[in-house]
Amino acid sequence: MRRAGYQRGPLELTVFLISIAVSYTIALQANAILPAKFLLDDPVIQRNIASFQYQGHANSYGVTALLYRWAGLGNAPVLVAILAVSMAVACVFVALPRLRDGWSWPTVFAASGTVLVAGIYLGKYTKEFWNLPIIFVFLLALRRRSVALEITAIAMIVAYASFVRSYWFLILALYLGFRIMSRWITSRRRFIGVALLALIALVIVFNVVLGLPATAYRTALNDDPHDIDRATMITDFITSRSSDLLPITGVPRDLLNLILTTITLFIPIPLLLAGSAVHAISAVALAVMWVTLAFVASDRIKQRRAAPGLPITGQDKAIAWLIAFVITQSLFEPDYGSALRHLLPSLPLAVYLIATSTRFGFPQPTTALTAADRAQRATLPEK
Repeated sequence: MRRAGYQRGPLELTVFLISIAVSYTIALQANAILPAKFLLDDPVIQRNIASFQYQGHANSYGVTALLYRWAGLGNAPVLVAILAVSMAVACVFVALPRLRDGWSWPTVFAASGTVLVAGIYLGKYTKEFWNLPIIFVFLLALRRRSVALEITAIAMIVAYASFVRSYWFLILALYLGFRIMSRWITSRRRFIGVALLALIALVIVFNVVLGLPATAYRTALNDDPHDIDRATMITDFITSRSSDLLPITGVPRDLLNLILTTITLFIPIPLLLAGSAVHAISAVALAVMWVTLAFVASDRIKQRRAAPGLPITGQDKAIAWLIAFVITQSLFEPDYGSALRHLLPSLPLAVYLIATSTRFGFPQPTTALTAADRAQRATLPEK
């Protein structure tokens, strides 16, 4: 229900529709508009579409190529661009409240920014194209409070992790862990503590169980001369070269590197300094979004502290997914540009959080109360 004293003007909708039009334009003209570093997956997937033959096993690019082929999109780059932006817009629409209830400006900016970035990063052949249906179903589950739809989304995640990106198993495990723990997170200190415990557990598993540094996968990718954006490459903050200044090794060094990397994924200063206008704008937008979401999460913690035993809500689940995703990124992402591209399909969850928050989700009053509004308020009991 729209709050008394709030009016919905056409300007919010106009801004959002303009962002959609611009996004389609960027996606359809990506080769002419965008530098090659924004299109790294496209030529690799297209080569696989043209030549890959499935023989009982396939790498992530081969499976992605097969999915495009089976969907009839193997030789349809224009259709792929249109569908990618359309699916991103559909996810954002599910995240948004009904238009008649009013959209706040923070909600409009988050929704418009997500759609614009989708046009930049999803306008060509990408693996992220196939994340969008998962997020769409997940958002439907949050909006409809449907356990069946959430289970469907989890099944889709398992399938995607099995054939395309195996680290999505880790994202899913962390999501379920944070989802369960959200009942007991009643302070900011406890929230940070749970995230820190997750990082400690990951470092121990990698070092003790697997016998590898926690950042081994990222280091291997960084040693590959192809397929990463060197200008935004993620490297360890504490290395053997800096051991004289900070003499720590093994698990403590791994943990400190993961903590610092996670912080820079939330406040992407390296992306801001990468030398690209698109990267700089994206970095500022991401930083603003994460700070906004920090307030949303803080408000949710206060609600739970004020009323212990509250059921797990869509907000709790969306927060759990985004935290799980970024923590996993601290292990595997080779560069900040790739991190943004991989995060993009999940950004509608951030729109959902902003749109449903009590702090940012409703527009401020822009006009005086009407006579009908005053009459309605007169019937309310005094506090």
